[in-house]
Amino acid sequence: MYLIKRNKIFHLFYKDENGKETSISTKCTTKAEANKFLQDFTNSPKIEESKHLDLTFEQFESFYSKYATTRFTPSYQEFVCTAFSQFNRVISSSIPIRNIKTANVEAFISLKLTEAKARIINGYLRTLQAAFQRAVEFNYLKENVFAKVRKLKFAENKPIFLQAGEFDKIYEVEEDAQLKSVYTMAIYTGMRLSEIRYIRWDAIDFSTNVINVQNHNEFTTKSKRSRVIPIHPKLMIELLGLRDKKNNEEYVFMRNGTVIRDYLLTLGFKRAVRAAKLNDVYHFHTLRHSFASTLVQKGVSIFIVSKLLGHADIKTTMIYSHLRTEDLRGAVETLDLG
Repeated sequence: MYLIKRNKIFHLFYKDENGKETSISTKCTTKAEANKFLQDFTNSPKIEESKHLDLTFEQFESFYSKYATTRFTPSYQEFVCTAFSQFNRVISSSIPIRNIKTANVEAFISLKLTEAKARIINGYLRTLQAAFQRAVEFNYLKENVFAKVRKLKFAENKPIFLQAGEFDKIYEVEEDAQLKSVYTMAIYTGMRLSEIRYIRWDAIDFSTNVINVQNHNEFTTKSKRSRVIPIHPKLMIELLGLRDKKNNEEYVFMRNGTVIRDYLLTLGFKRAVRAAKLNDVYHFHTLRHSFASTLVQKGVSIFIVSKLLGHADIKTTMIYSHLRTEDLRGAVETLDLG
């Protein structure tokens, strides 16, 4: 086995069970990370059965779940398990993975369309496609059935955000002090739910008043990049209060000795929204939208907002561009074509 860097990404070259040289992207940009990938790859769990194409879905799920523990963050490991369990609803656990057909995937999509948004379904499809690609690379499959299925198209809806004074109502009705602090961090930083869950105390610099949203052993940001967010004075008050009570805990938001669970945040926020008698379409991610929308409406450039949100592509941030109506009006008024 050996590593070669191509286009800033290290690729691992190795011989498969037939002696044929093949390669896999490590998705790592540094030699240290690539070497860690190599070590994990070498020690990755192997399926005890022969390499014949008789592996059942249940066996493959068990294998890939173990594989995920050496590759992915805990939050993504949870999503992997969810994707497999959801797909298991339309197939038998005992079906050989070589017998899974496009029709099975289409049946899965049809089922989920009655329950979830297209964006979530695409997330399941991408996760399962990545898993089955590993089966191909390890010679447990000849082809990846998920690679044949097109992802769902959906219209980009304008972001929903809180109106003036609504966050204060949510904050007031919330009885859980820890959740109050979580909501405050979300709306004054625009951080994603997963980023807030896995933010560590050593990532908060009280001397320079900034939060370093960064990758670490237990978490990787969606864009794979780190970023810095200044701490708003109202958030600083919350953080100082939490720091005095942290009891040597590693993460800012812990409950029962572990990182706070995502469902506690999503359900807690939804409960607070209803208690405040606000629009029931609001959900936890609305706090991130509210952060971005408020900045855009106050004249902050889309470029700066994109940096604060940690978007890998500024096109993602353009969903807020419709809020800059004054910019558009001012641009048209400068025309003098007479």
